Amino acid sequence: MKTTFFEKTLMFVLLLAASADIELAKLGFLSIKFSFSAARLSLILLSILCLAALFLYNYRPDKMAVSLVILVFATLTCFVVSALLSKCGANTSIKLVMRYATMALASLLAAAFLSTRSDGFESFLKAVVMVAVVNGAIGIFEGFNQDFAGSLAGIFREGSSVYAAGRVRSAGTMPHANIYSNLMVISIISCIYLYSKKYIKACLFYPGLIIPAAGLSFSVSRNAYLSLLIGLIIFVFNPSFRRNTIIAFLAVAVLFIALSPGKSRFGNFADTSSASRIELYKAAVKMFRDYPVTGVGPGCYNLKLAGYASEKLMKAEGQNILHASLNAHNGFFNVLAENGALGVVIVVILLVYMAAGIIKNFPGLPPAGEYGIISSVTLPFAFDAFFYSYFIMAVVLTVLFAAVLKKPE
Repeated sequence: MKTTFFEKTLMFVLLLAASADIELAKLGFLSIKFSFSAARLSLILLSILCLAALFLYNYRPDKMAVSLVILVFATLTCFVVSALLSKCGANTSIKLVMRYATMALASLLAAAFLSTRSDGFESFLKAVVMVAVVNGAIGIFEGFNQDFAGSLAGIFREGSSVYAAGRVRSAGTMPHANIYSNLMVISIISCIYLYSKKYIKACLFYPGLIIPAAGLSFSVSRNAYLSLLIGLIIFVFNPSFRRNTIIAFLAVAVLFIALSPGKSRFGNFADTSSASRIELYKAAVKMFRDYPVTGVGPGCYNLKLAGYASEKLMKAEGQNILHASLNAHNGFFNVLAENGALGVVIVVILLVYMAAGIIKNFPGLPPAGEYGIISSVTLPFAFDAFFYSYFIMAVVLTVLFAAVLKKPE
């Protein structure tokens, strides 16, 4: 059974709403206060609708799906233990774990629903591409109009912006330019995949490629371009994707040269941002040494960083550290610091299980196009930690879970 037009439209609308993380209301329970944003409510609604659809179609999970659910809930349980022993207050950590649970539940249910459709995985990617086109267009306008960029920062980022070459880096409706650039990369890679497999026509392929590529130019993210390059290299090894990969590479290169305001940043790997990352990793290791079993607690890396930052890091990132706005800038080190050995072990088990399932689904050479998609959603975590973003984490987890549950063609 294929995904219906209504289901595709609903996916797009919910993902578009999730990409605009605007706070709508605040609620309190005992001493814990919760904020309800458009993103959180969209994911809750997605969970409800997917659960209803699975019930309606009498869905019966196979062993792979059951094992995946058990491992995800085991991971969340470990995070709860870390939260209860948090070194910056259980309330802070519990709220973040609830955020993780919202993302994980929505992604599991969405992936299960997508597995019941012969084109479910591709339909989800198509919805992500359309959201990226909307955000890409906004980011392009940001790049040309700095006043507009400031207005968007006030709406979606509490007035905070990051700069390159004296200009605001485009971020669209995302909470940070790096998250925005990651979405642009996912769109470019997804367009190559979908167009090469004839799931979309040229009328979506070219806008889904060119608009995000132009938006990416204004985000000036080295991490994103590296992730994109690796994804393109994976595609080049598969003859089915080679021609469209070359087209994409040329489009990205031309737009980067023509539009990017921070080209000099790509030749300077000794700048503050690059140098600070090593110090952030060292701080994460120090936290792990002090709290090796359960870490400092989910969401506490940034709050505890001031006590672990080196003099060099304080000098470079003092304001960000004092405002608690820095994470470990690496997925592994973030989990290591916040959840300790317990968290690292369960996360590694989950990742190994998913990797085994994906390899089983897509064996042999040349590499299946799905590996290009997977690289685009996972590689950015080598240089950043986007765990706090409802939208990007829902996209990443849904892609990974759906790849595990996807039936080979």
